[in-house]
Amino acid sequence: MRPLWVLGAPSTEMDAVEAVLVAQDAAVAYAAGHDTARVSLDNRSRAGFVLLSGTEPVPFPAVYAAGGRMRLVDCDFVGPRPLGGATVHYVGHHLSWGAPGYGLPAEQYWEASAIGQVSAAFGVDPTPRLRVVAAAAHCLTEAYHGRCPGVDPDVLLAHRLSVLASAWGVSLAQAFAAIVLARDLLALAPRALSDGMGFADLRSLTLGPDTLRALPEASQRDGVPYLLASPYAVDSPLRPRRAPASALGTVLTLQARAFAS
Repeated sequence: MRPLWVLGAPSTEMDAVEAVLVAQDAAVAYAAGHDTARVSLDNRSRAGFVLLSGTEPVPFPAVYAAGGRMRLVDCDFVGPRPLGGATVHYVGHHLSWGAPGYGLPAEQYWEASAIGQVSAAFGVDPTPRLRVVAAAAHCLTEAYHGRCPGVDPDVLLAHRLSVLASAWGVSLAQAFAAIVLARDLLALAPRALSDGMGFADLRSLTLGPDTLRALPEASQRDGVPYLLASPYAVDSPLRPRRAPASALGTVLTLQARAFAS
């Protein structure tokens, strides 16, 4: 009996995993929460149902009791598992228990990542694009700083800009400008110490939604953690420079490099 691959929360990496599995004619299902909707990043370790193509959501205990082999890709289920059920193996790197890639260093990003493990299971060689996807999913900050063999930080930036622009519903240039603005905020902000770590202190600033959503990427890009106040307001009192028009043309070139790989 072929194993059933149960996929966790939607993401760029999970999309790549699914593409490999479909190309290999593998049996694919999705983990669902107790509301029977596909899991998110918040509840991927607390699923209760399995979504199988063409059927109603199936409670995990029923799928488990049916036996066979299950591959849980960056997800897990809560509830009892009686003896004699399916053989369960974890795949991926995001869960601290069971996931074979959890905690592996940046140099082993491919072996650590879910896409790397799934590719290895079927003898699929890593492409440059899949390496970028794997590095971004496993160790984004390290990848931005050139610590992932085979991953060009410029191509990584182009990949991330494409992902973020799509998620935010904006153009590539708008996503780039938002991240440049956020990086400047982090660079200009005063520093604060907390637990011996230095943070960019943004607590006195009022930030708009575009800046707020760009800050996590800017933080990963530069390796600068930050502190925010709550609730958030609009418009920052700092006026850092905006991305120059010439830089936006460079981003378009980088994007072309990323998708030519």
